[in-house]
Amino acid sequence: MSPRLRPPTGAPRVRMVAALAALCALVVAGVGCSSSGGTDRTTSKNTVRPMANTSTTTTPVITGPALVRAGAAPQRALRFGLAEGTTSTVAVTTDLAIVQKAPAGDQTVDPPPVTQKIEYRVGKVDADGATISFAVLDASITSAGTDLTPTEVVELTGALKPLIGIRGTGHLSPQGRLTGASFALPRGLDPDVRRQVAELPAQLGALTPGLPDEAVGVGGSWTTTDTTALAGVEVTQTTTYVVTAIEGNVISYRASTRVKADRQALPAARFSKLPGVTATLVSSDLTGSGRGRLRLDRPVSAGQATVSGLQVVEVGAAKVAPQRLDQEVRVATRCREIT
Repeated sequence: MSPRLRPPTGAPRVRMVAALAALCALVVAGVGCSSSGGTDRTTSKNTVRPMANTSTTTTPVITGPALVRAGAAPQRALRFGLAEGTTSTVAVTTDLAIVQKAPAGDQTVDPPPVTQKIEYRVGKVDADGATISFAVLDASITSAGTDLTPTEVVELTGALKPLIGIRGTGHLSPQGRLTGASFALPRGLDPDVRRQVAELPAQLGALTPGLPDEAVGVGGSWTTTDTTALAGVEVTQTTTYVVTAIEGNVISYRASTRVKADRQALPAARFSKLPGVTATLVSSDLTGSGRGRLRLDRPVSAGQATVSGLQVVEVGAAKVAPQRLDQEVRVATRCREIT
């Protein structure tokens, strides 16, 4: 059994767990409640608006959806039909675990599950879709079953607090593509939190599957492929959906997904507190499956998914030869509709 990686107590430990908790939140984009992103097929700009200045982020580039099979009759075109004023609140829980294999011995990094509560509200509706506003109502950890001390729980909860209250808007097309996401941020927001918010468009897009052009019935399936940046790392995700039931406006489905990343340097900003340290992602290959329940009168779907696999990282420092770290990664995500 591999030992659990436990850094020093106090602030250093909380910073490490907080960083991993942030990674849990970002992985929602790679796994999602629907196991895939739902942004526009073309690259679009999303705006992050602090009170002092403005910057932009880029949403994933989507290829597809490409129909695999139409399924049994009767078949129908799947399209969102949202009503102005509709509200939906979901709780998104992500749980990450990493077993790191190294010459000095294996170590397990198992941060607590992170839950974000997000409210969606439908605004103006027209033939092109609907304006959607969203707000992060809560961000918390589940400390039960962990070795966090009561003090660390309080400190880590406080570290997630800046995410609460962040609001934004976007446009959701009838086929589930989220574009034009814009966020207003308070002044003096921590750079790490700002980086998380910059990737929120991908997270939010992941909560709604992109729907095919063609009509489908039970057994119908389609595939989407998207390339996006998660925590500064470019990944490519391919997801195949299969319809398992259609009951009025409720579509049940299962999904299989593969998330891959090729060799690339990891962002230097992630190691700003470790002078001289560099890291390269050699490869990452995760596969998994999920299932979900999509209501065509709501902007998000409920469901759960798990992906796991191997990623390889090389870590180096001045006058020190790079060390290879093989990491077994497992990410479980659940999206539960509250209202």
